[in-house]
Amino acid sequence: MTKLEKNNIPDFEEGRISYKFIESLRRGRYNLNSSLGDLIDNSKDAGATKVHLDFKTELGDVIEIILADNGSGMDEDGLEGAFTLGLDKKRDKTQLGKFGIGGTLSCLGLAAEKTIITRDKAGNINARSYSIESIKKFNSWGTSKLPVEKWMTDLLSKYLRFDESGTIVVLNNFDLNNFSKRKSNIINRVAPYVSKAYSDFISAGDLEIYVDGKEVPSRDAICWWHPDTIKLHDKVLKDTNIRLRIVNIKDVPTTESGSRMKNMGGYVYRCGRLIQSRITSENSLWGDRIFSRHSMYDWIRWSLNYEADSDSIMGTAFDKSEVIPSQEIMDRVSDFVKEQAQLCHALKLQKETEISPEDKLKREGVLNKLANDISKDTEVFEIEKSSDGTLEVLQIVTPKELNEEVHIPNFIIETSSLGSFSEIGNWTVNPNPSVSRFILQINTDHRYVQKFYLSKNPEVQNAAISFILPYCVALRQFEMNTECDLGEFRDSLNRKMRKSVTELDKS
Repeated sequence: MTKLEKNNIPDFEEGRISYKFIESLRRGRYNLNSSLGDLIDNSKDAGATKVHLDFKTELGDVIEIILADNGSGMDEDGLEGAFTLGLDKKRDKTQLGKFGIGGTLSCLGLAAEKTIITRDKAGNINARSYSIESIKKFNSWGTSKLPVEKWMTDLLSKYLRFDESGTIVVLNNFDLNNFSKRKSNIINRVAPYVSKAYSDFISAGDLEIYVDGKEVPSRDAICWWHPDTIKLHDKVLKDTNIRLRIVNIKDVPTTESGSRMKNMGGYVYRCGRLIQSRITSENSLWGDRIFSRHSMYDWIRWSLNYEADSDSIMGTAFDKSEVIPSQEIMDRVSDFVKEQAQLCHALKLQKETEISPEDKLKREGVLNKLANDISKDTEVFEIEKSSDGTLEVLQIVTPKELNEEVHIPNFIIETSSLGSFSEIGNWTVNPNPSVSRFILQINTDHRYVQKFYLSKNPEVQNAAISFILPYCVALRQFEMNTECDLGEFRDSLNRKMRKSVTELDKS
């Protein structure tokens, strides 16, 4: 259809955006971080080099959020356009804005009232606001041009020099109650978010962000620029403008990388701004294309980096909180990431076996003493079935000799339902030391326990205990050694035990 034909459509009437539609938009995907992120994006696109996030409180709760920047500001037309849902505006592919709705839609998800005060490069001051109360009253989307008042000029003076352009956004009346109003909670949530989301801009000196008056440092999620980071992959995916980076952070201090298990996985950056974090196989979209959240892979992190011209194949969400890439993109990423994850797994296994002769002798000595102490001069178990059908331990096991390296004090046996895929048992401190120092919890959901320990034959029960006890105590000892990871061994052993019991039942 040509432009002329469009203009000649008969009886075309503009529709009205009613209050109900606006109310539904307020219940969208935005949360506190993504909402404030969209406002910071607008500031960055406006050329701001400084952004302040401040909070006005009353009785400990935040009643007003203020975002101020030293960007180019807006004239009257520009300010009116800033409140337009879906502003048609020419954008550069490196700009953070996308659909022209974030600045307003994100605020609707937080506050019933929003006011913008702005001073353009010519020194003109303009102000405009929306109010959900007015929108409901007139049953239509709309905003109000405001006269410039003293409190507005005072606010501009607080954040800007008298000859400096910039914009201040004031949000209040948080009627949806969809985030904690405690100031400390907001700061603890927002500051880490912006330090990661805008780490590239902060580290490059392009943007300073202050949260409650304190400058936020850069925190690079994949530690790409850290000198101890091992860069495994840094290439653009074929026939795209999407860059895949993979790193090994085994030598990076946790003070810089953060918790390795908590922060492992993939990160997605759009125009240099982080929009999705910690992608592992638990993500419903990526699934088994990506490695699982496991200590054997916690050295590996990866990132996808792209600009706005790749939004279509990356499937960028309108609130810039996640991506839904094409199947082809995910498959390509999977090939590279899984390969490096497997290599990481092999390196960790190699590290497990590569110990010094002195450490090997020490470890063998500890295990030998542990085995001797458990089996030496122990009293016989006396187990009786009570009237309610449960097993009751009448006699506890007390090792007669202890050594300095491995302490095995007296303990009692308890049966507990821990789940069919949990450990066979657990060695734990007894919260009631007057009864015993330790408890051996036996998992009654485990197939091995059900088959043997819960047997009516005391000899079979004793034989089961003779395996469960040293196994659980040995695991407890190794858990104290951060260099030893028995995760693979434990998983494999439990799988084989369940399988062997199942095969025995079938036979």
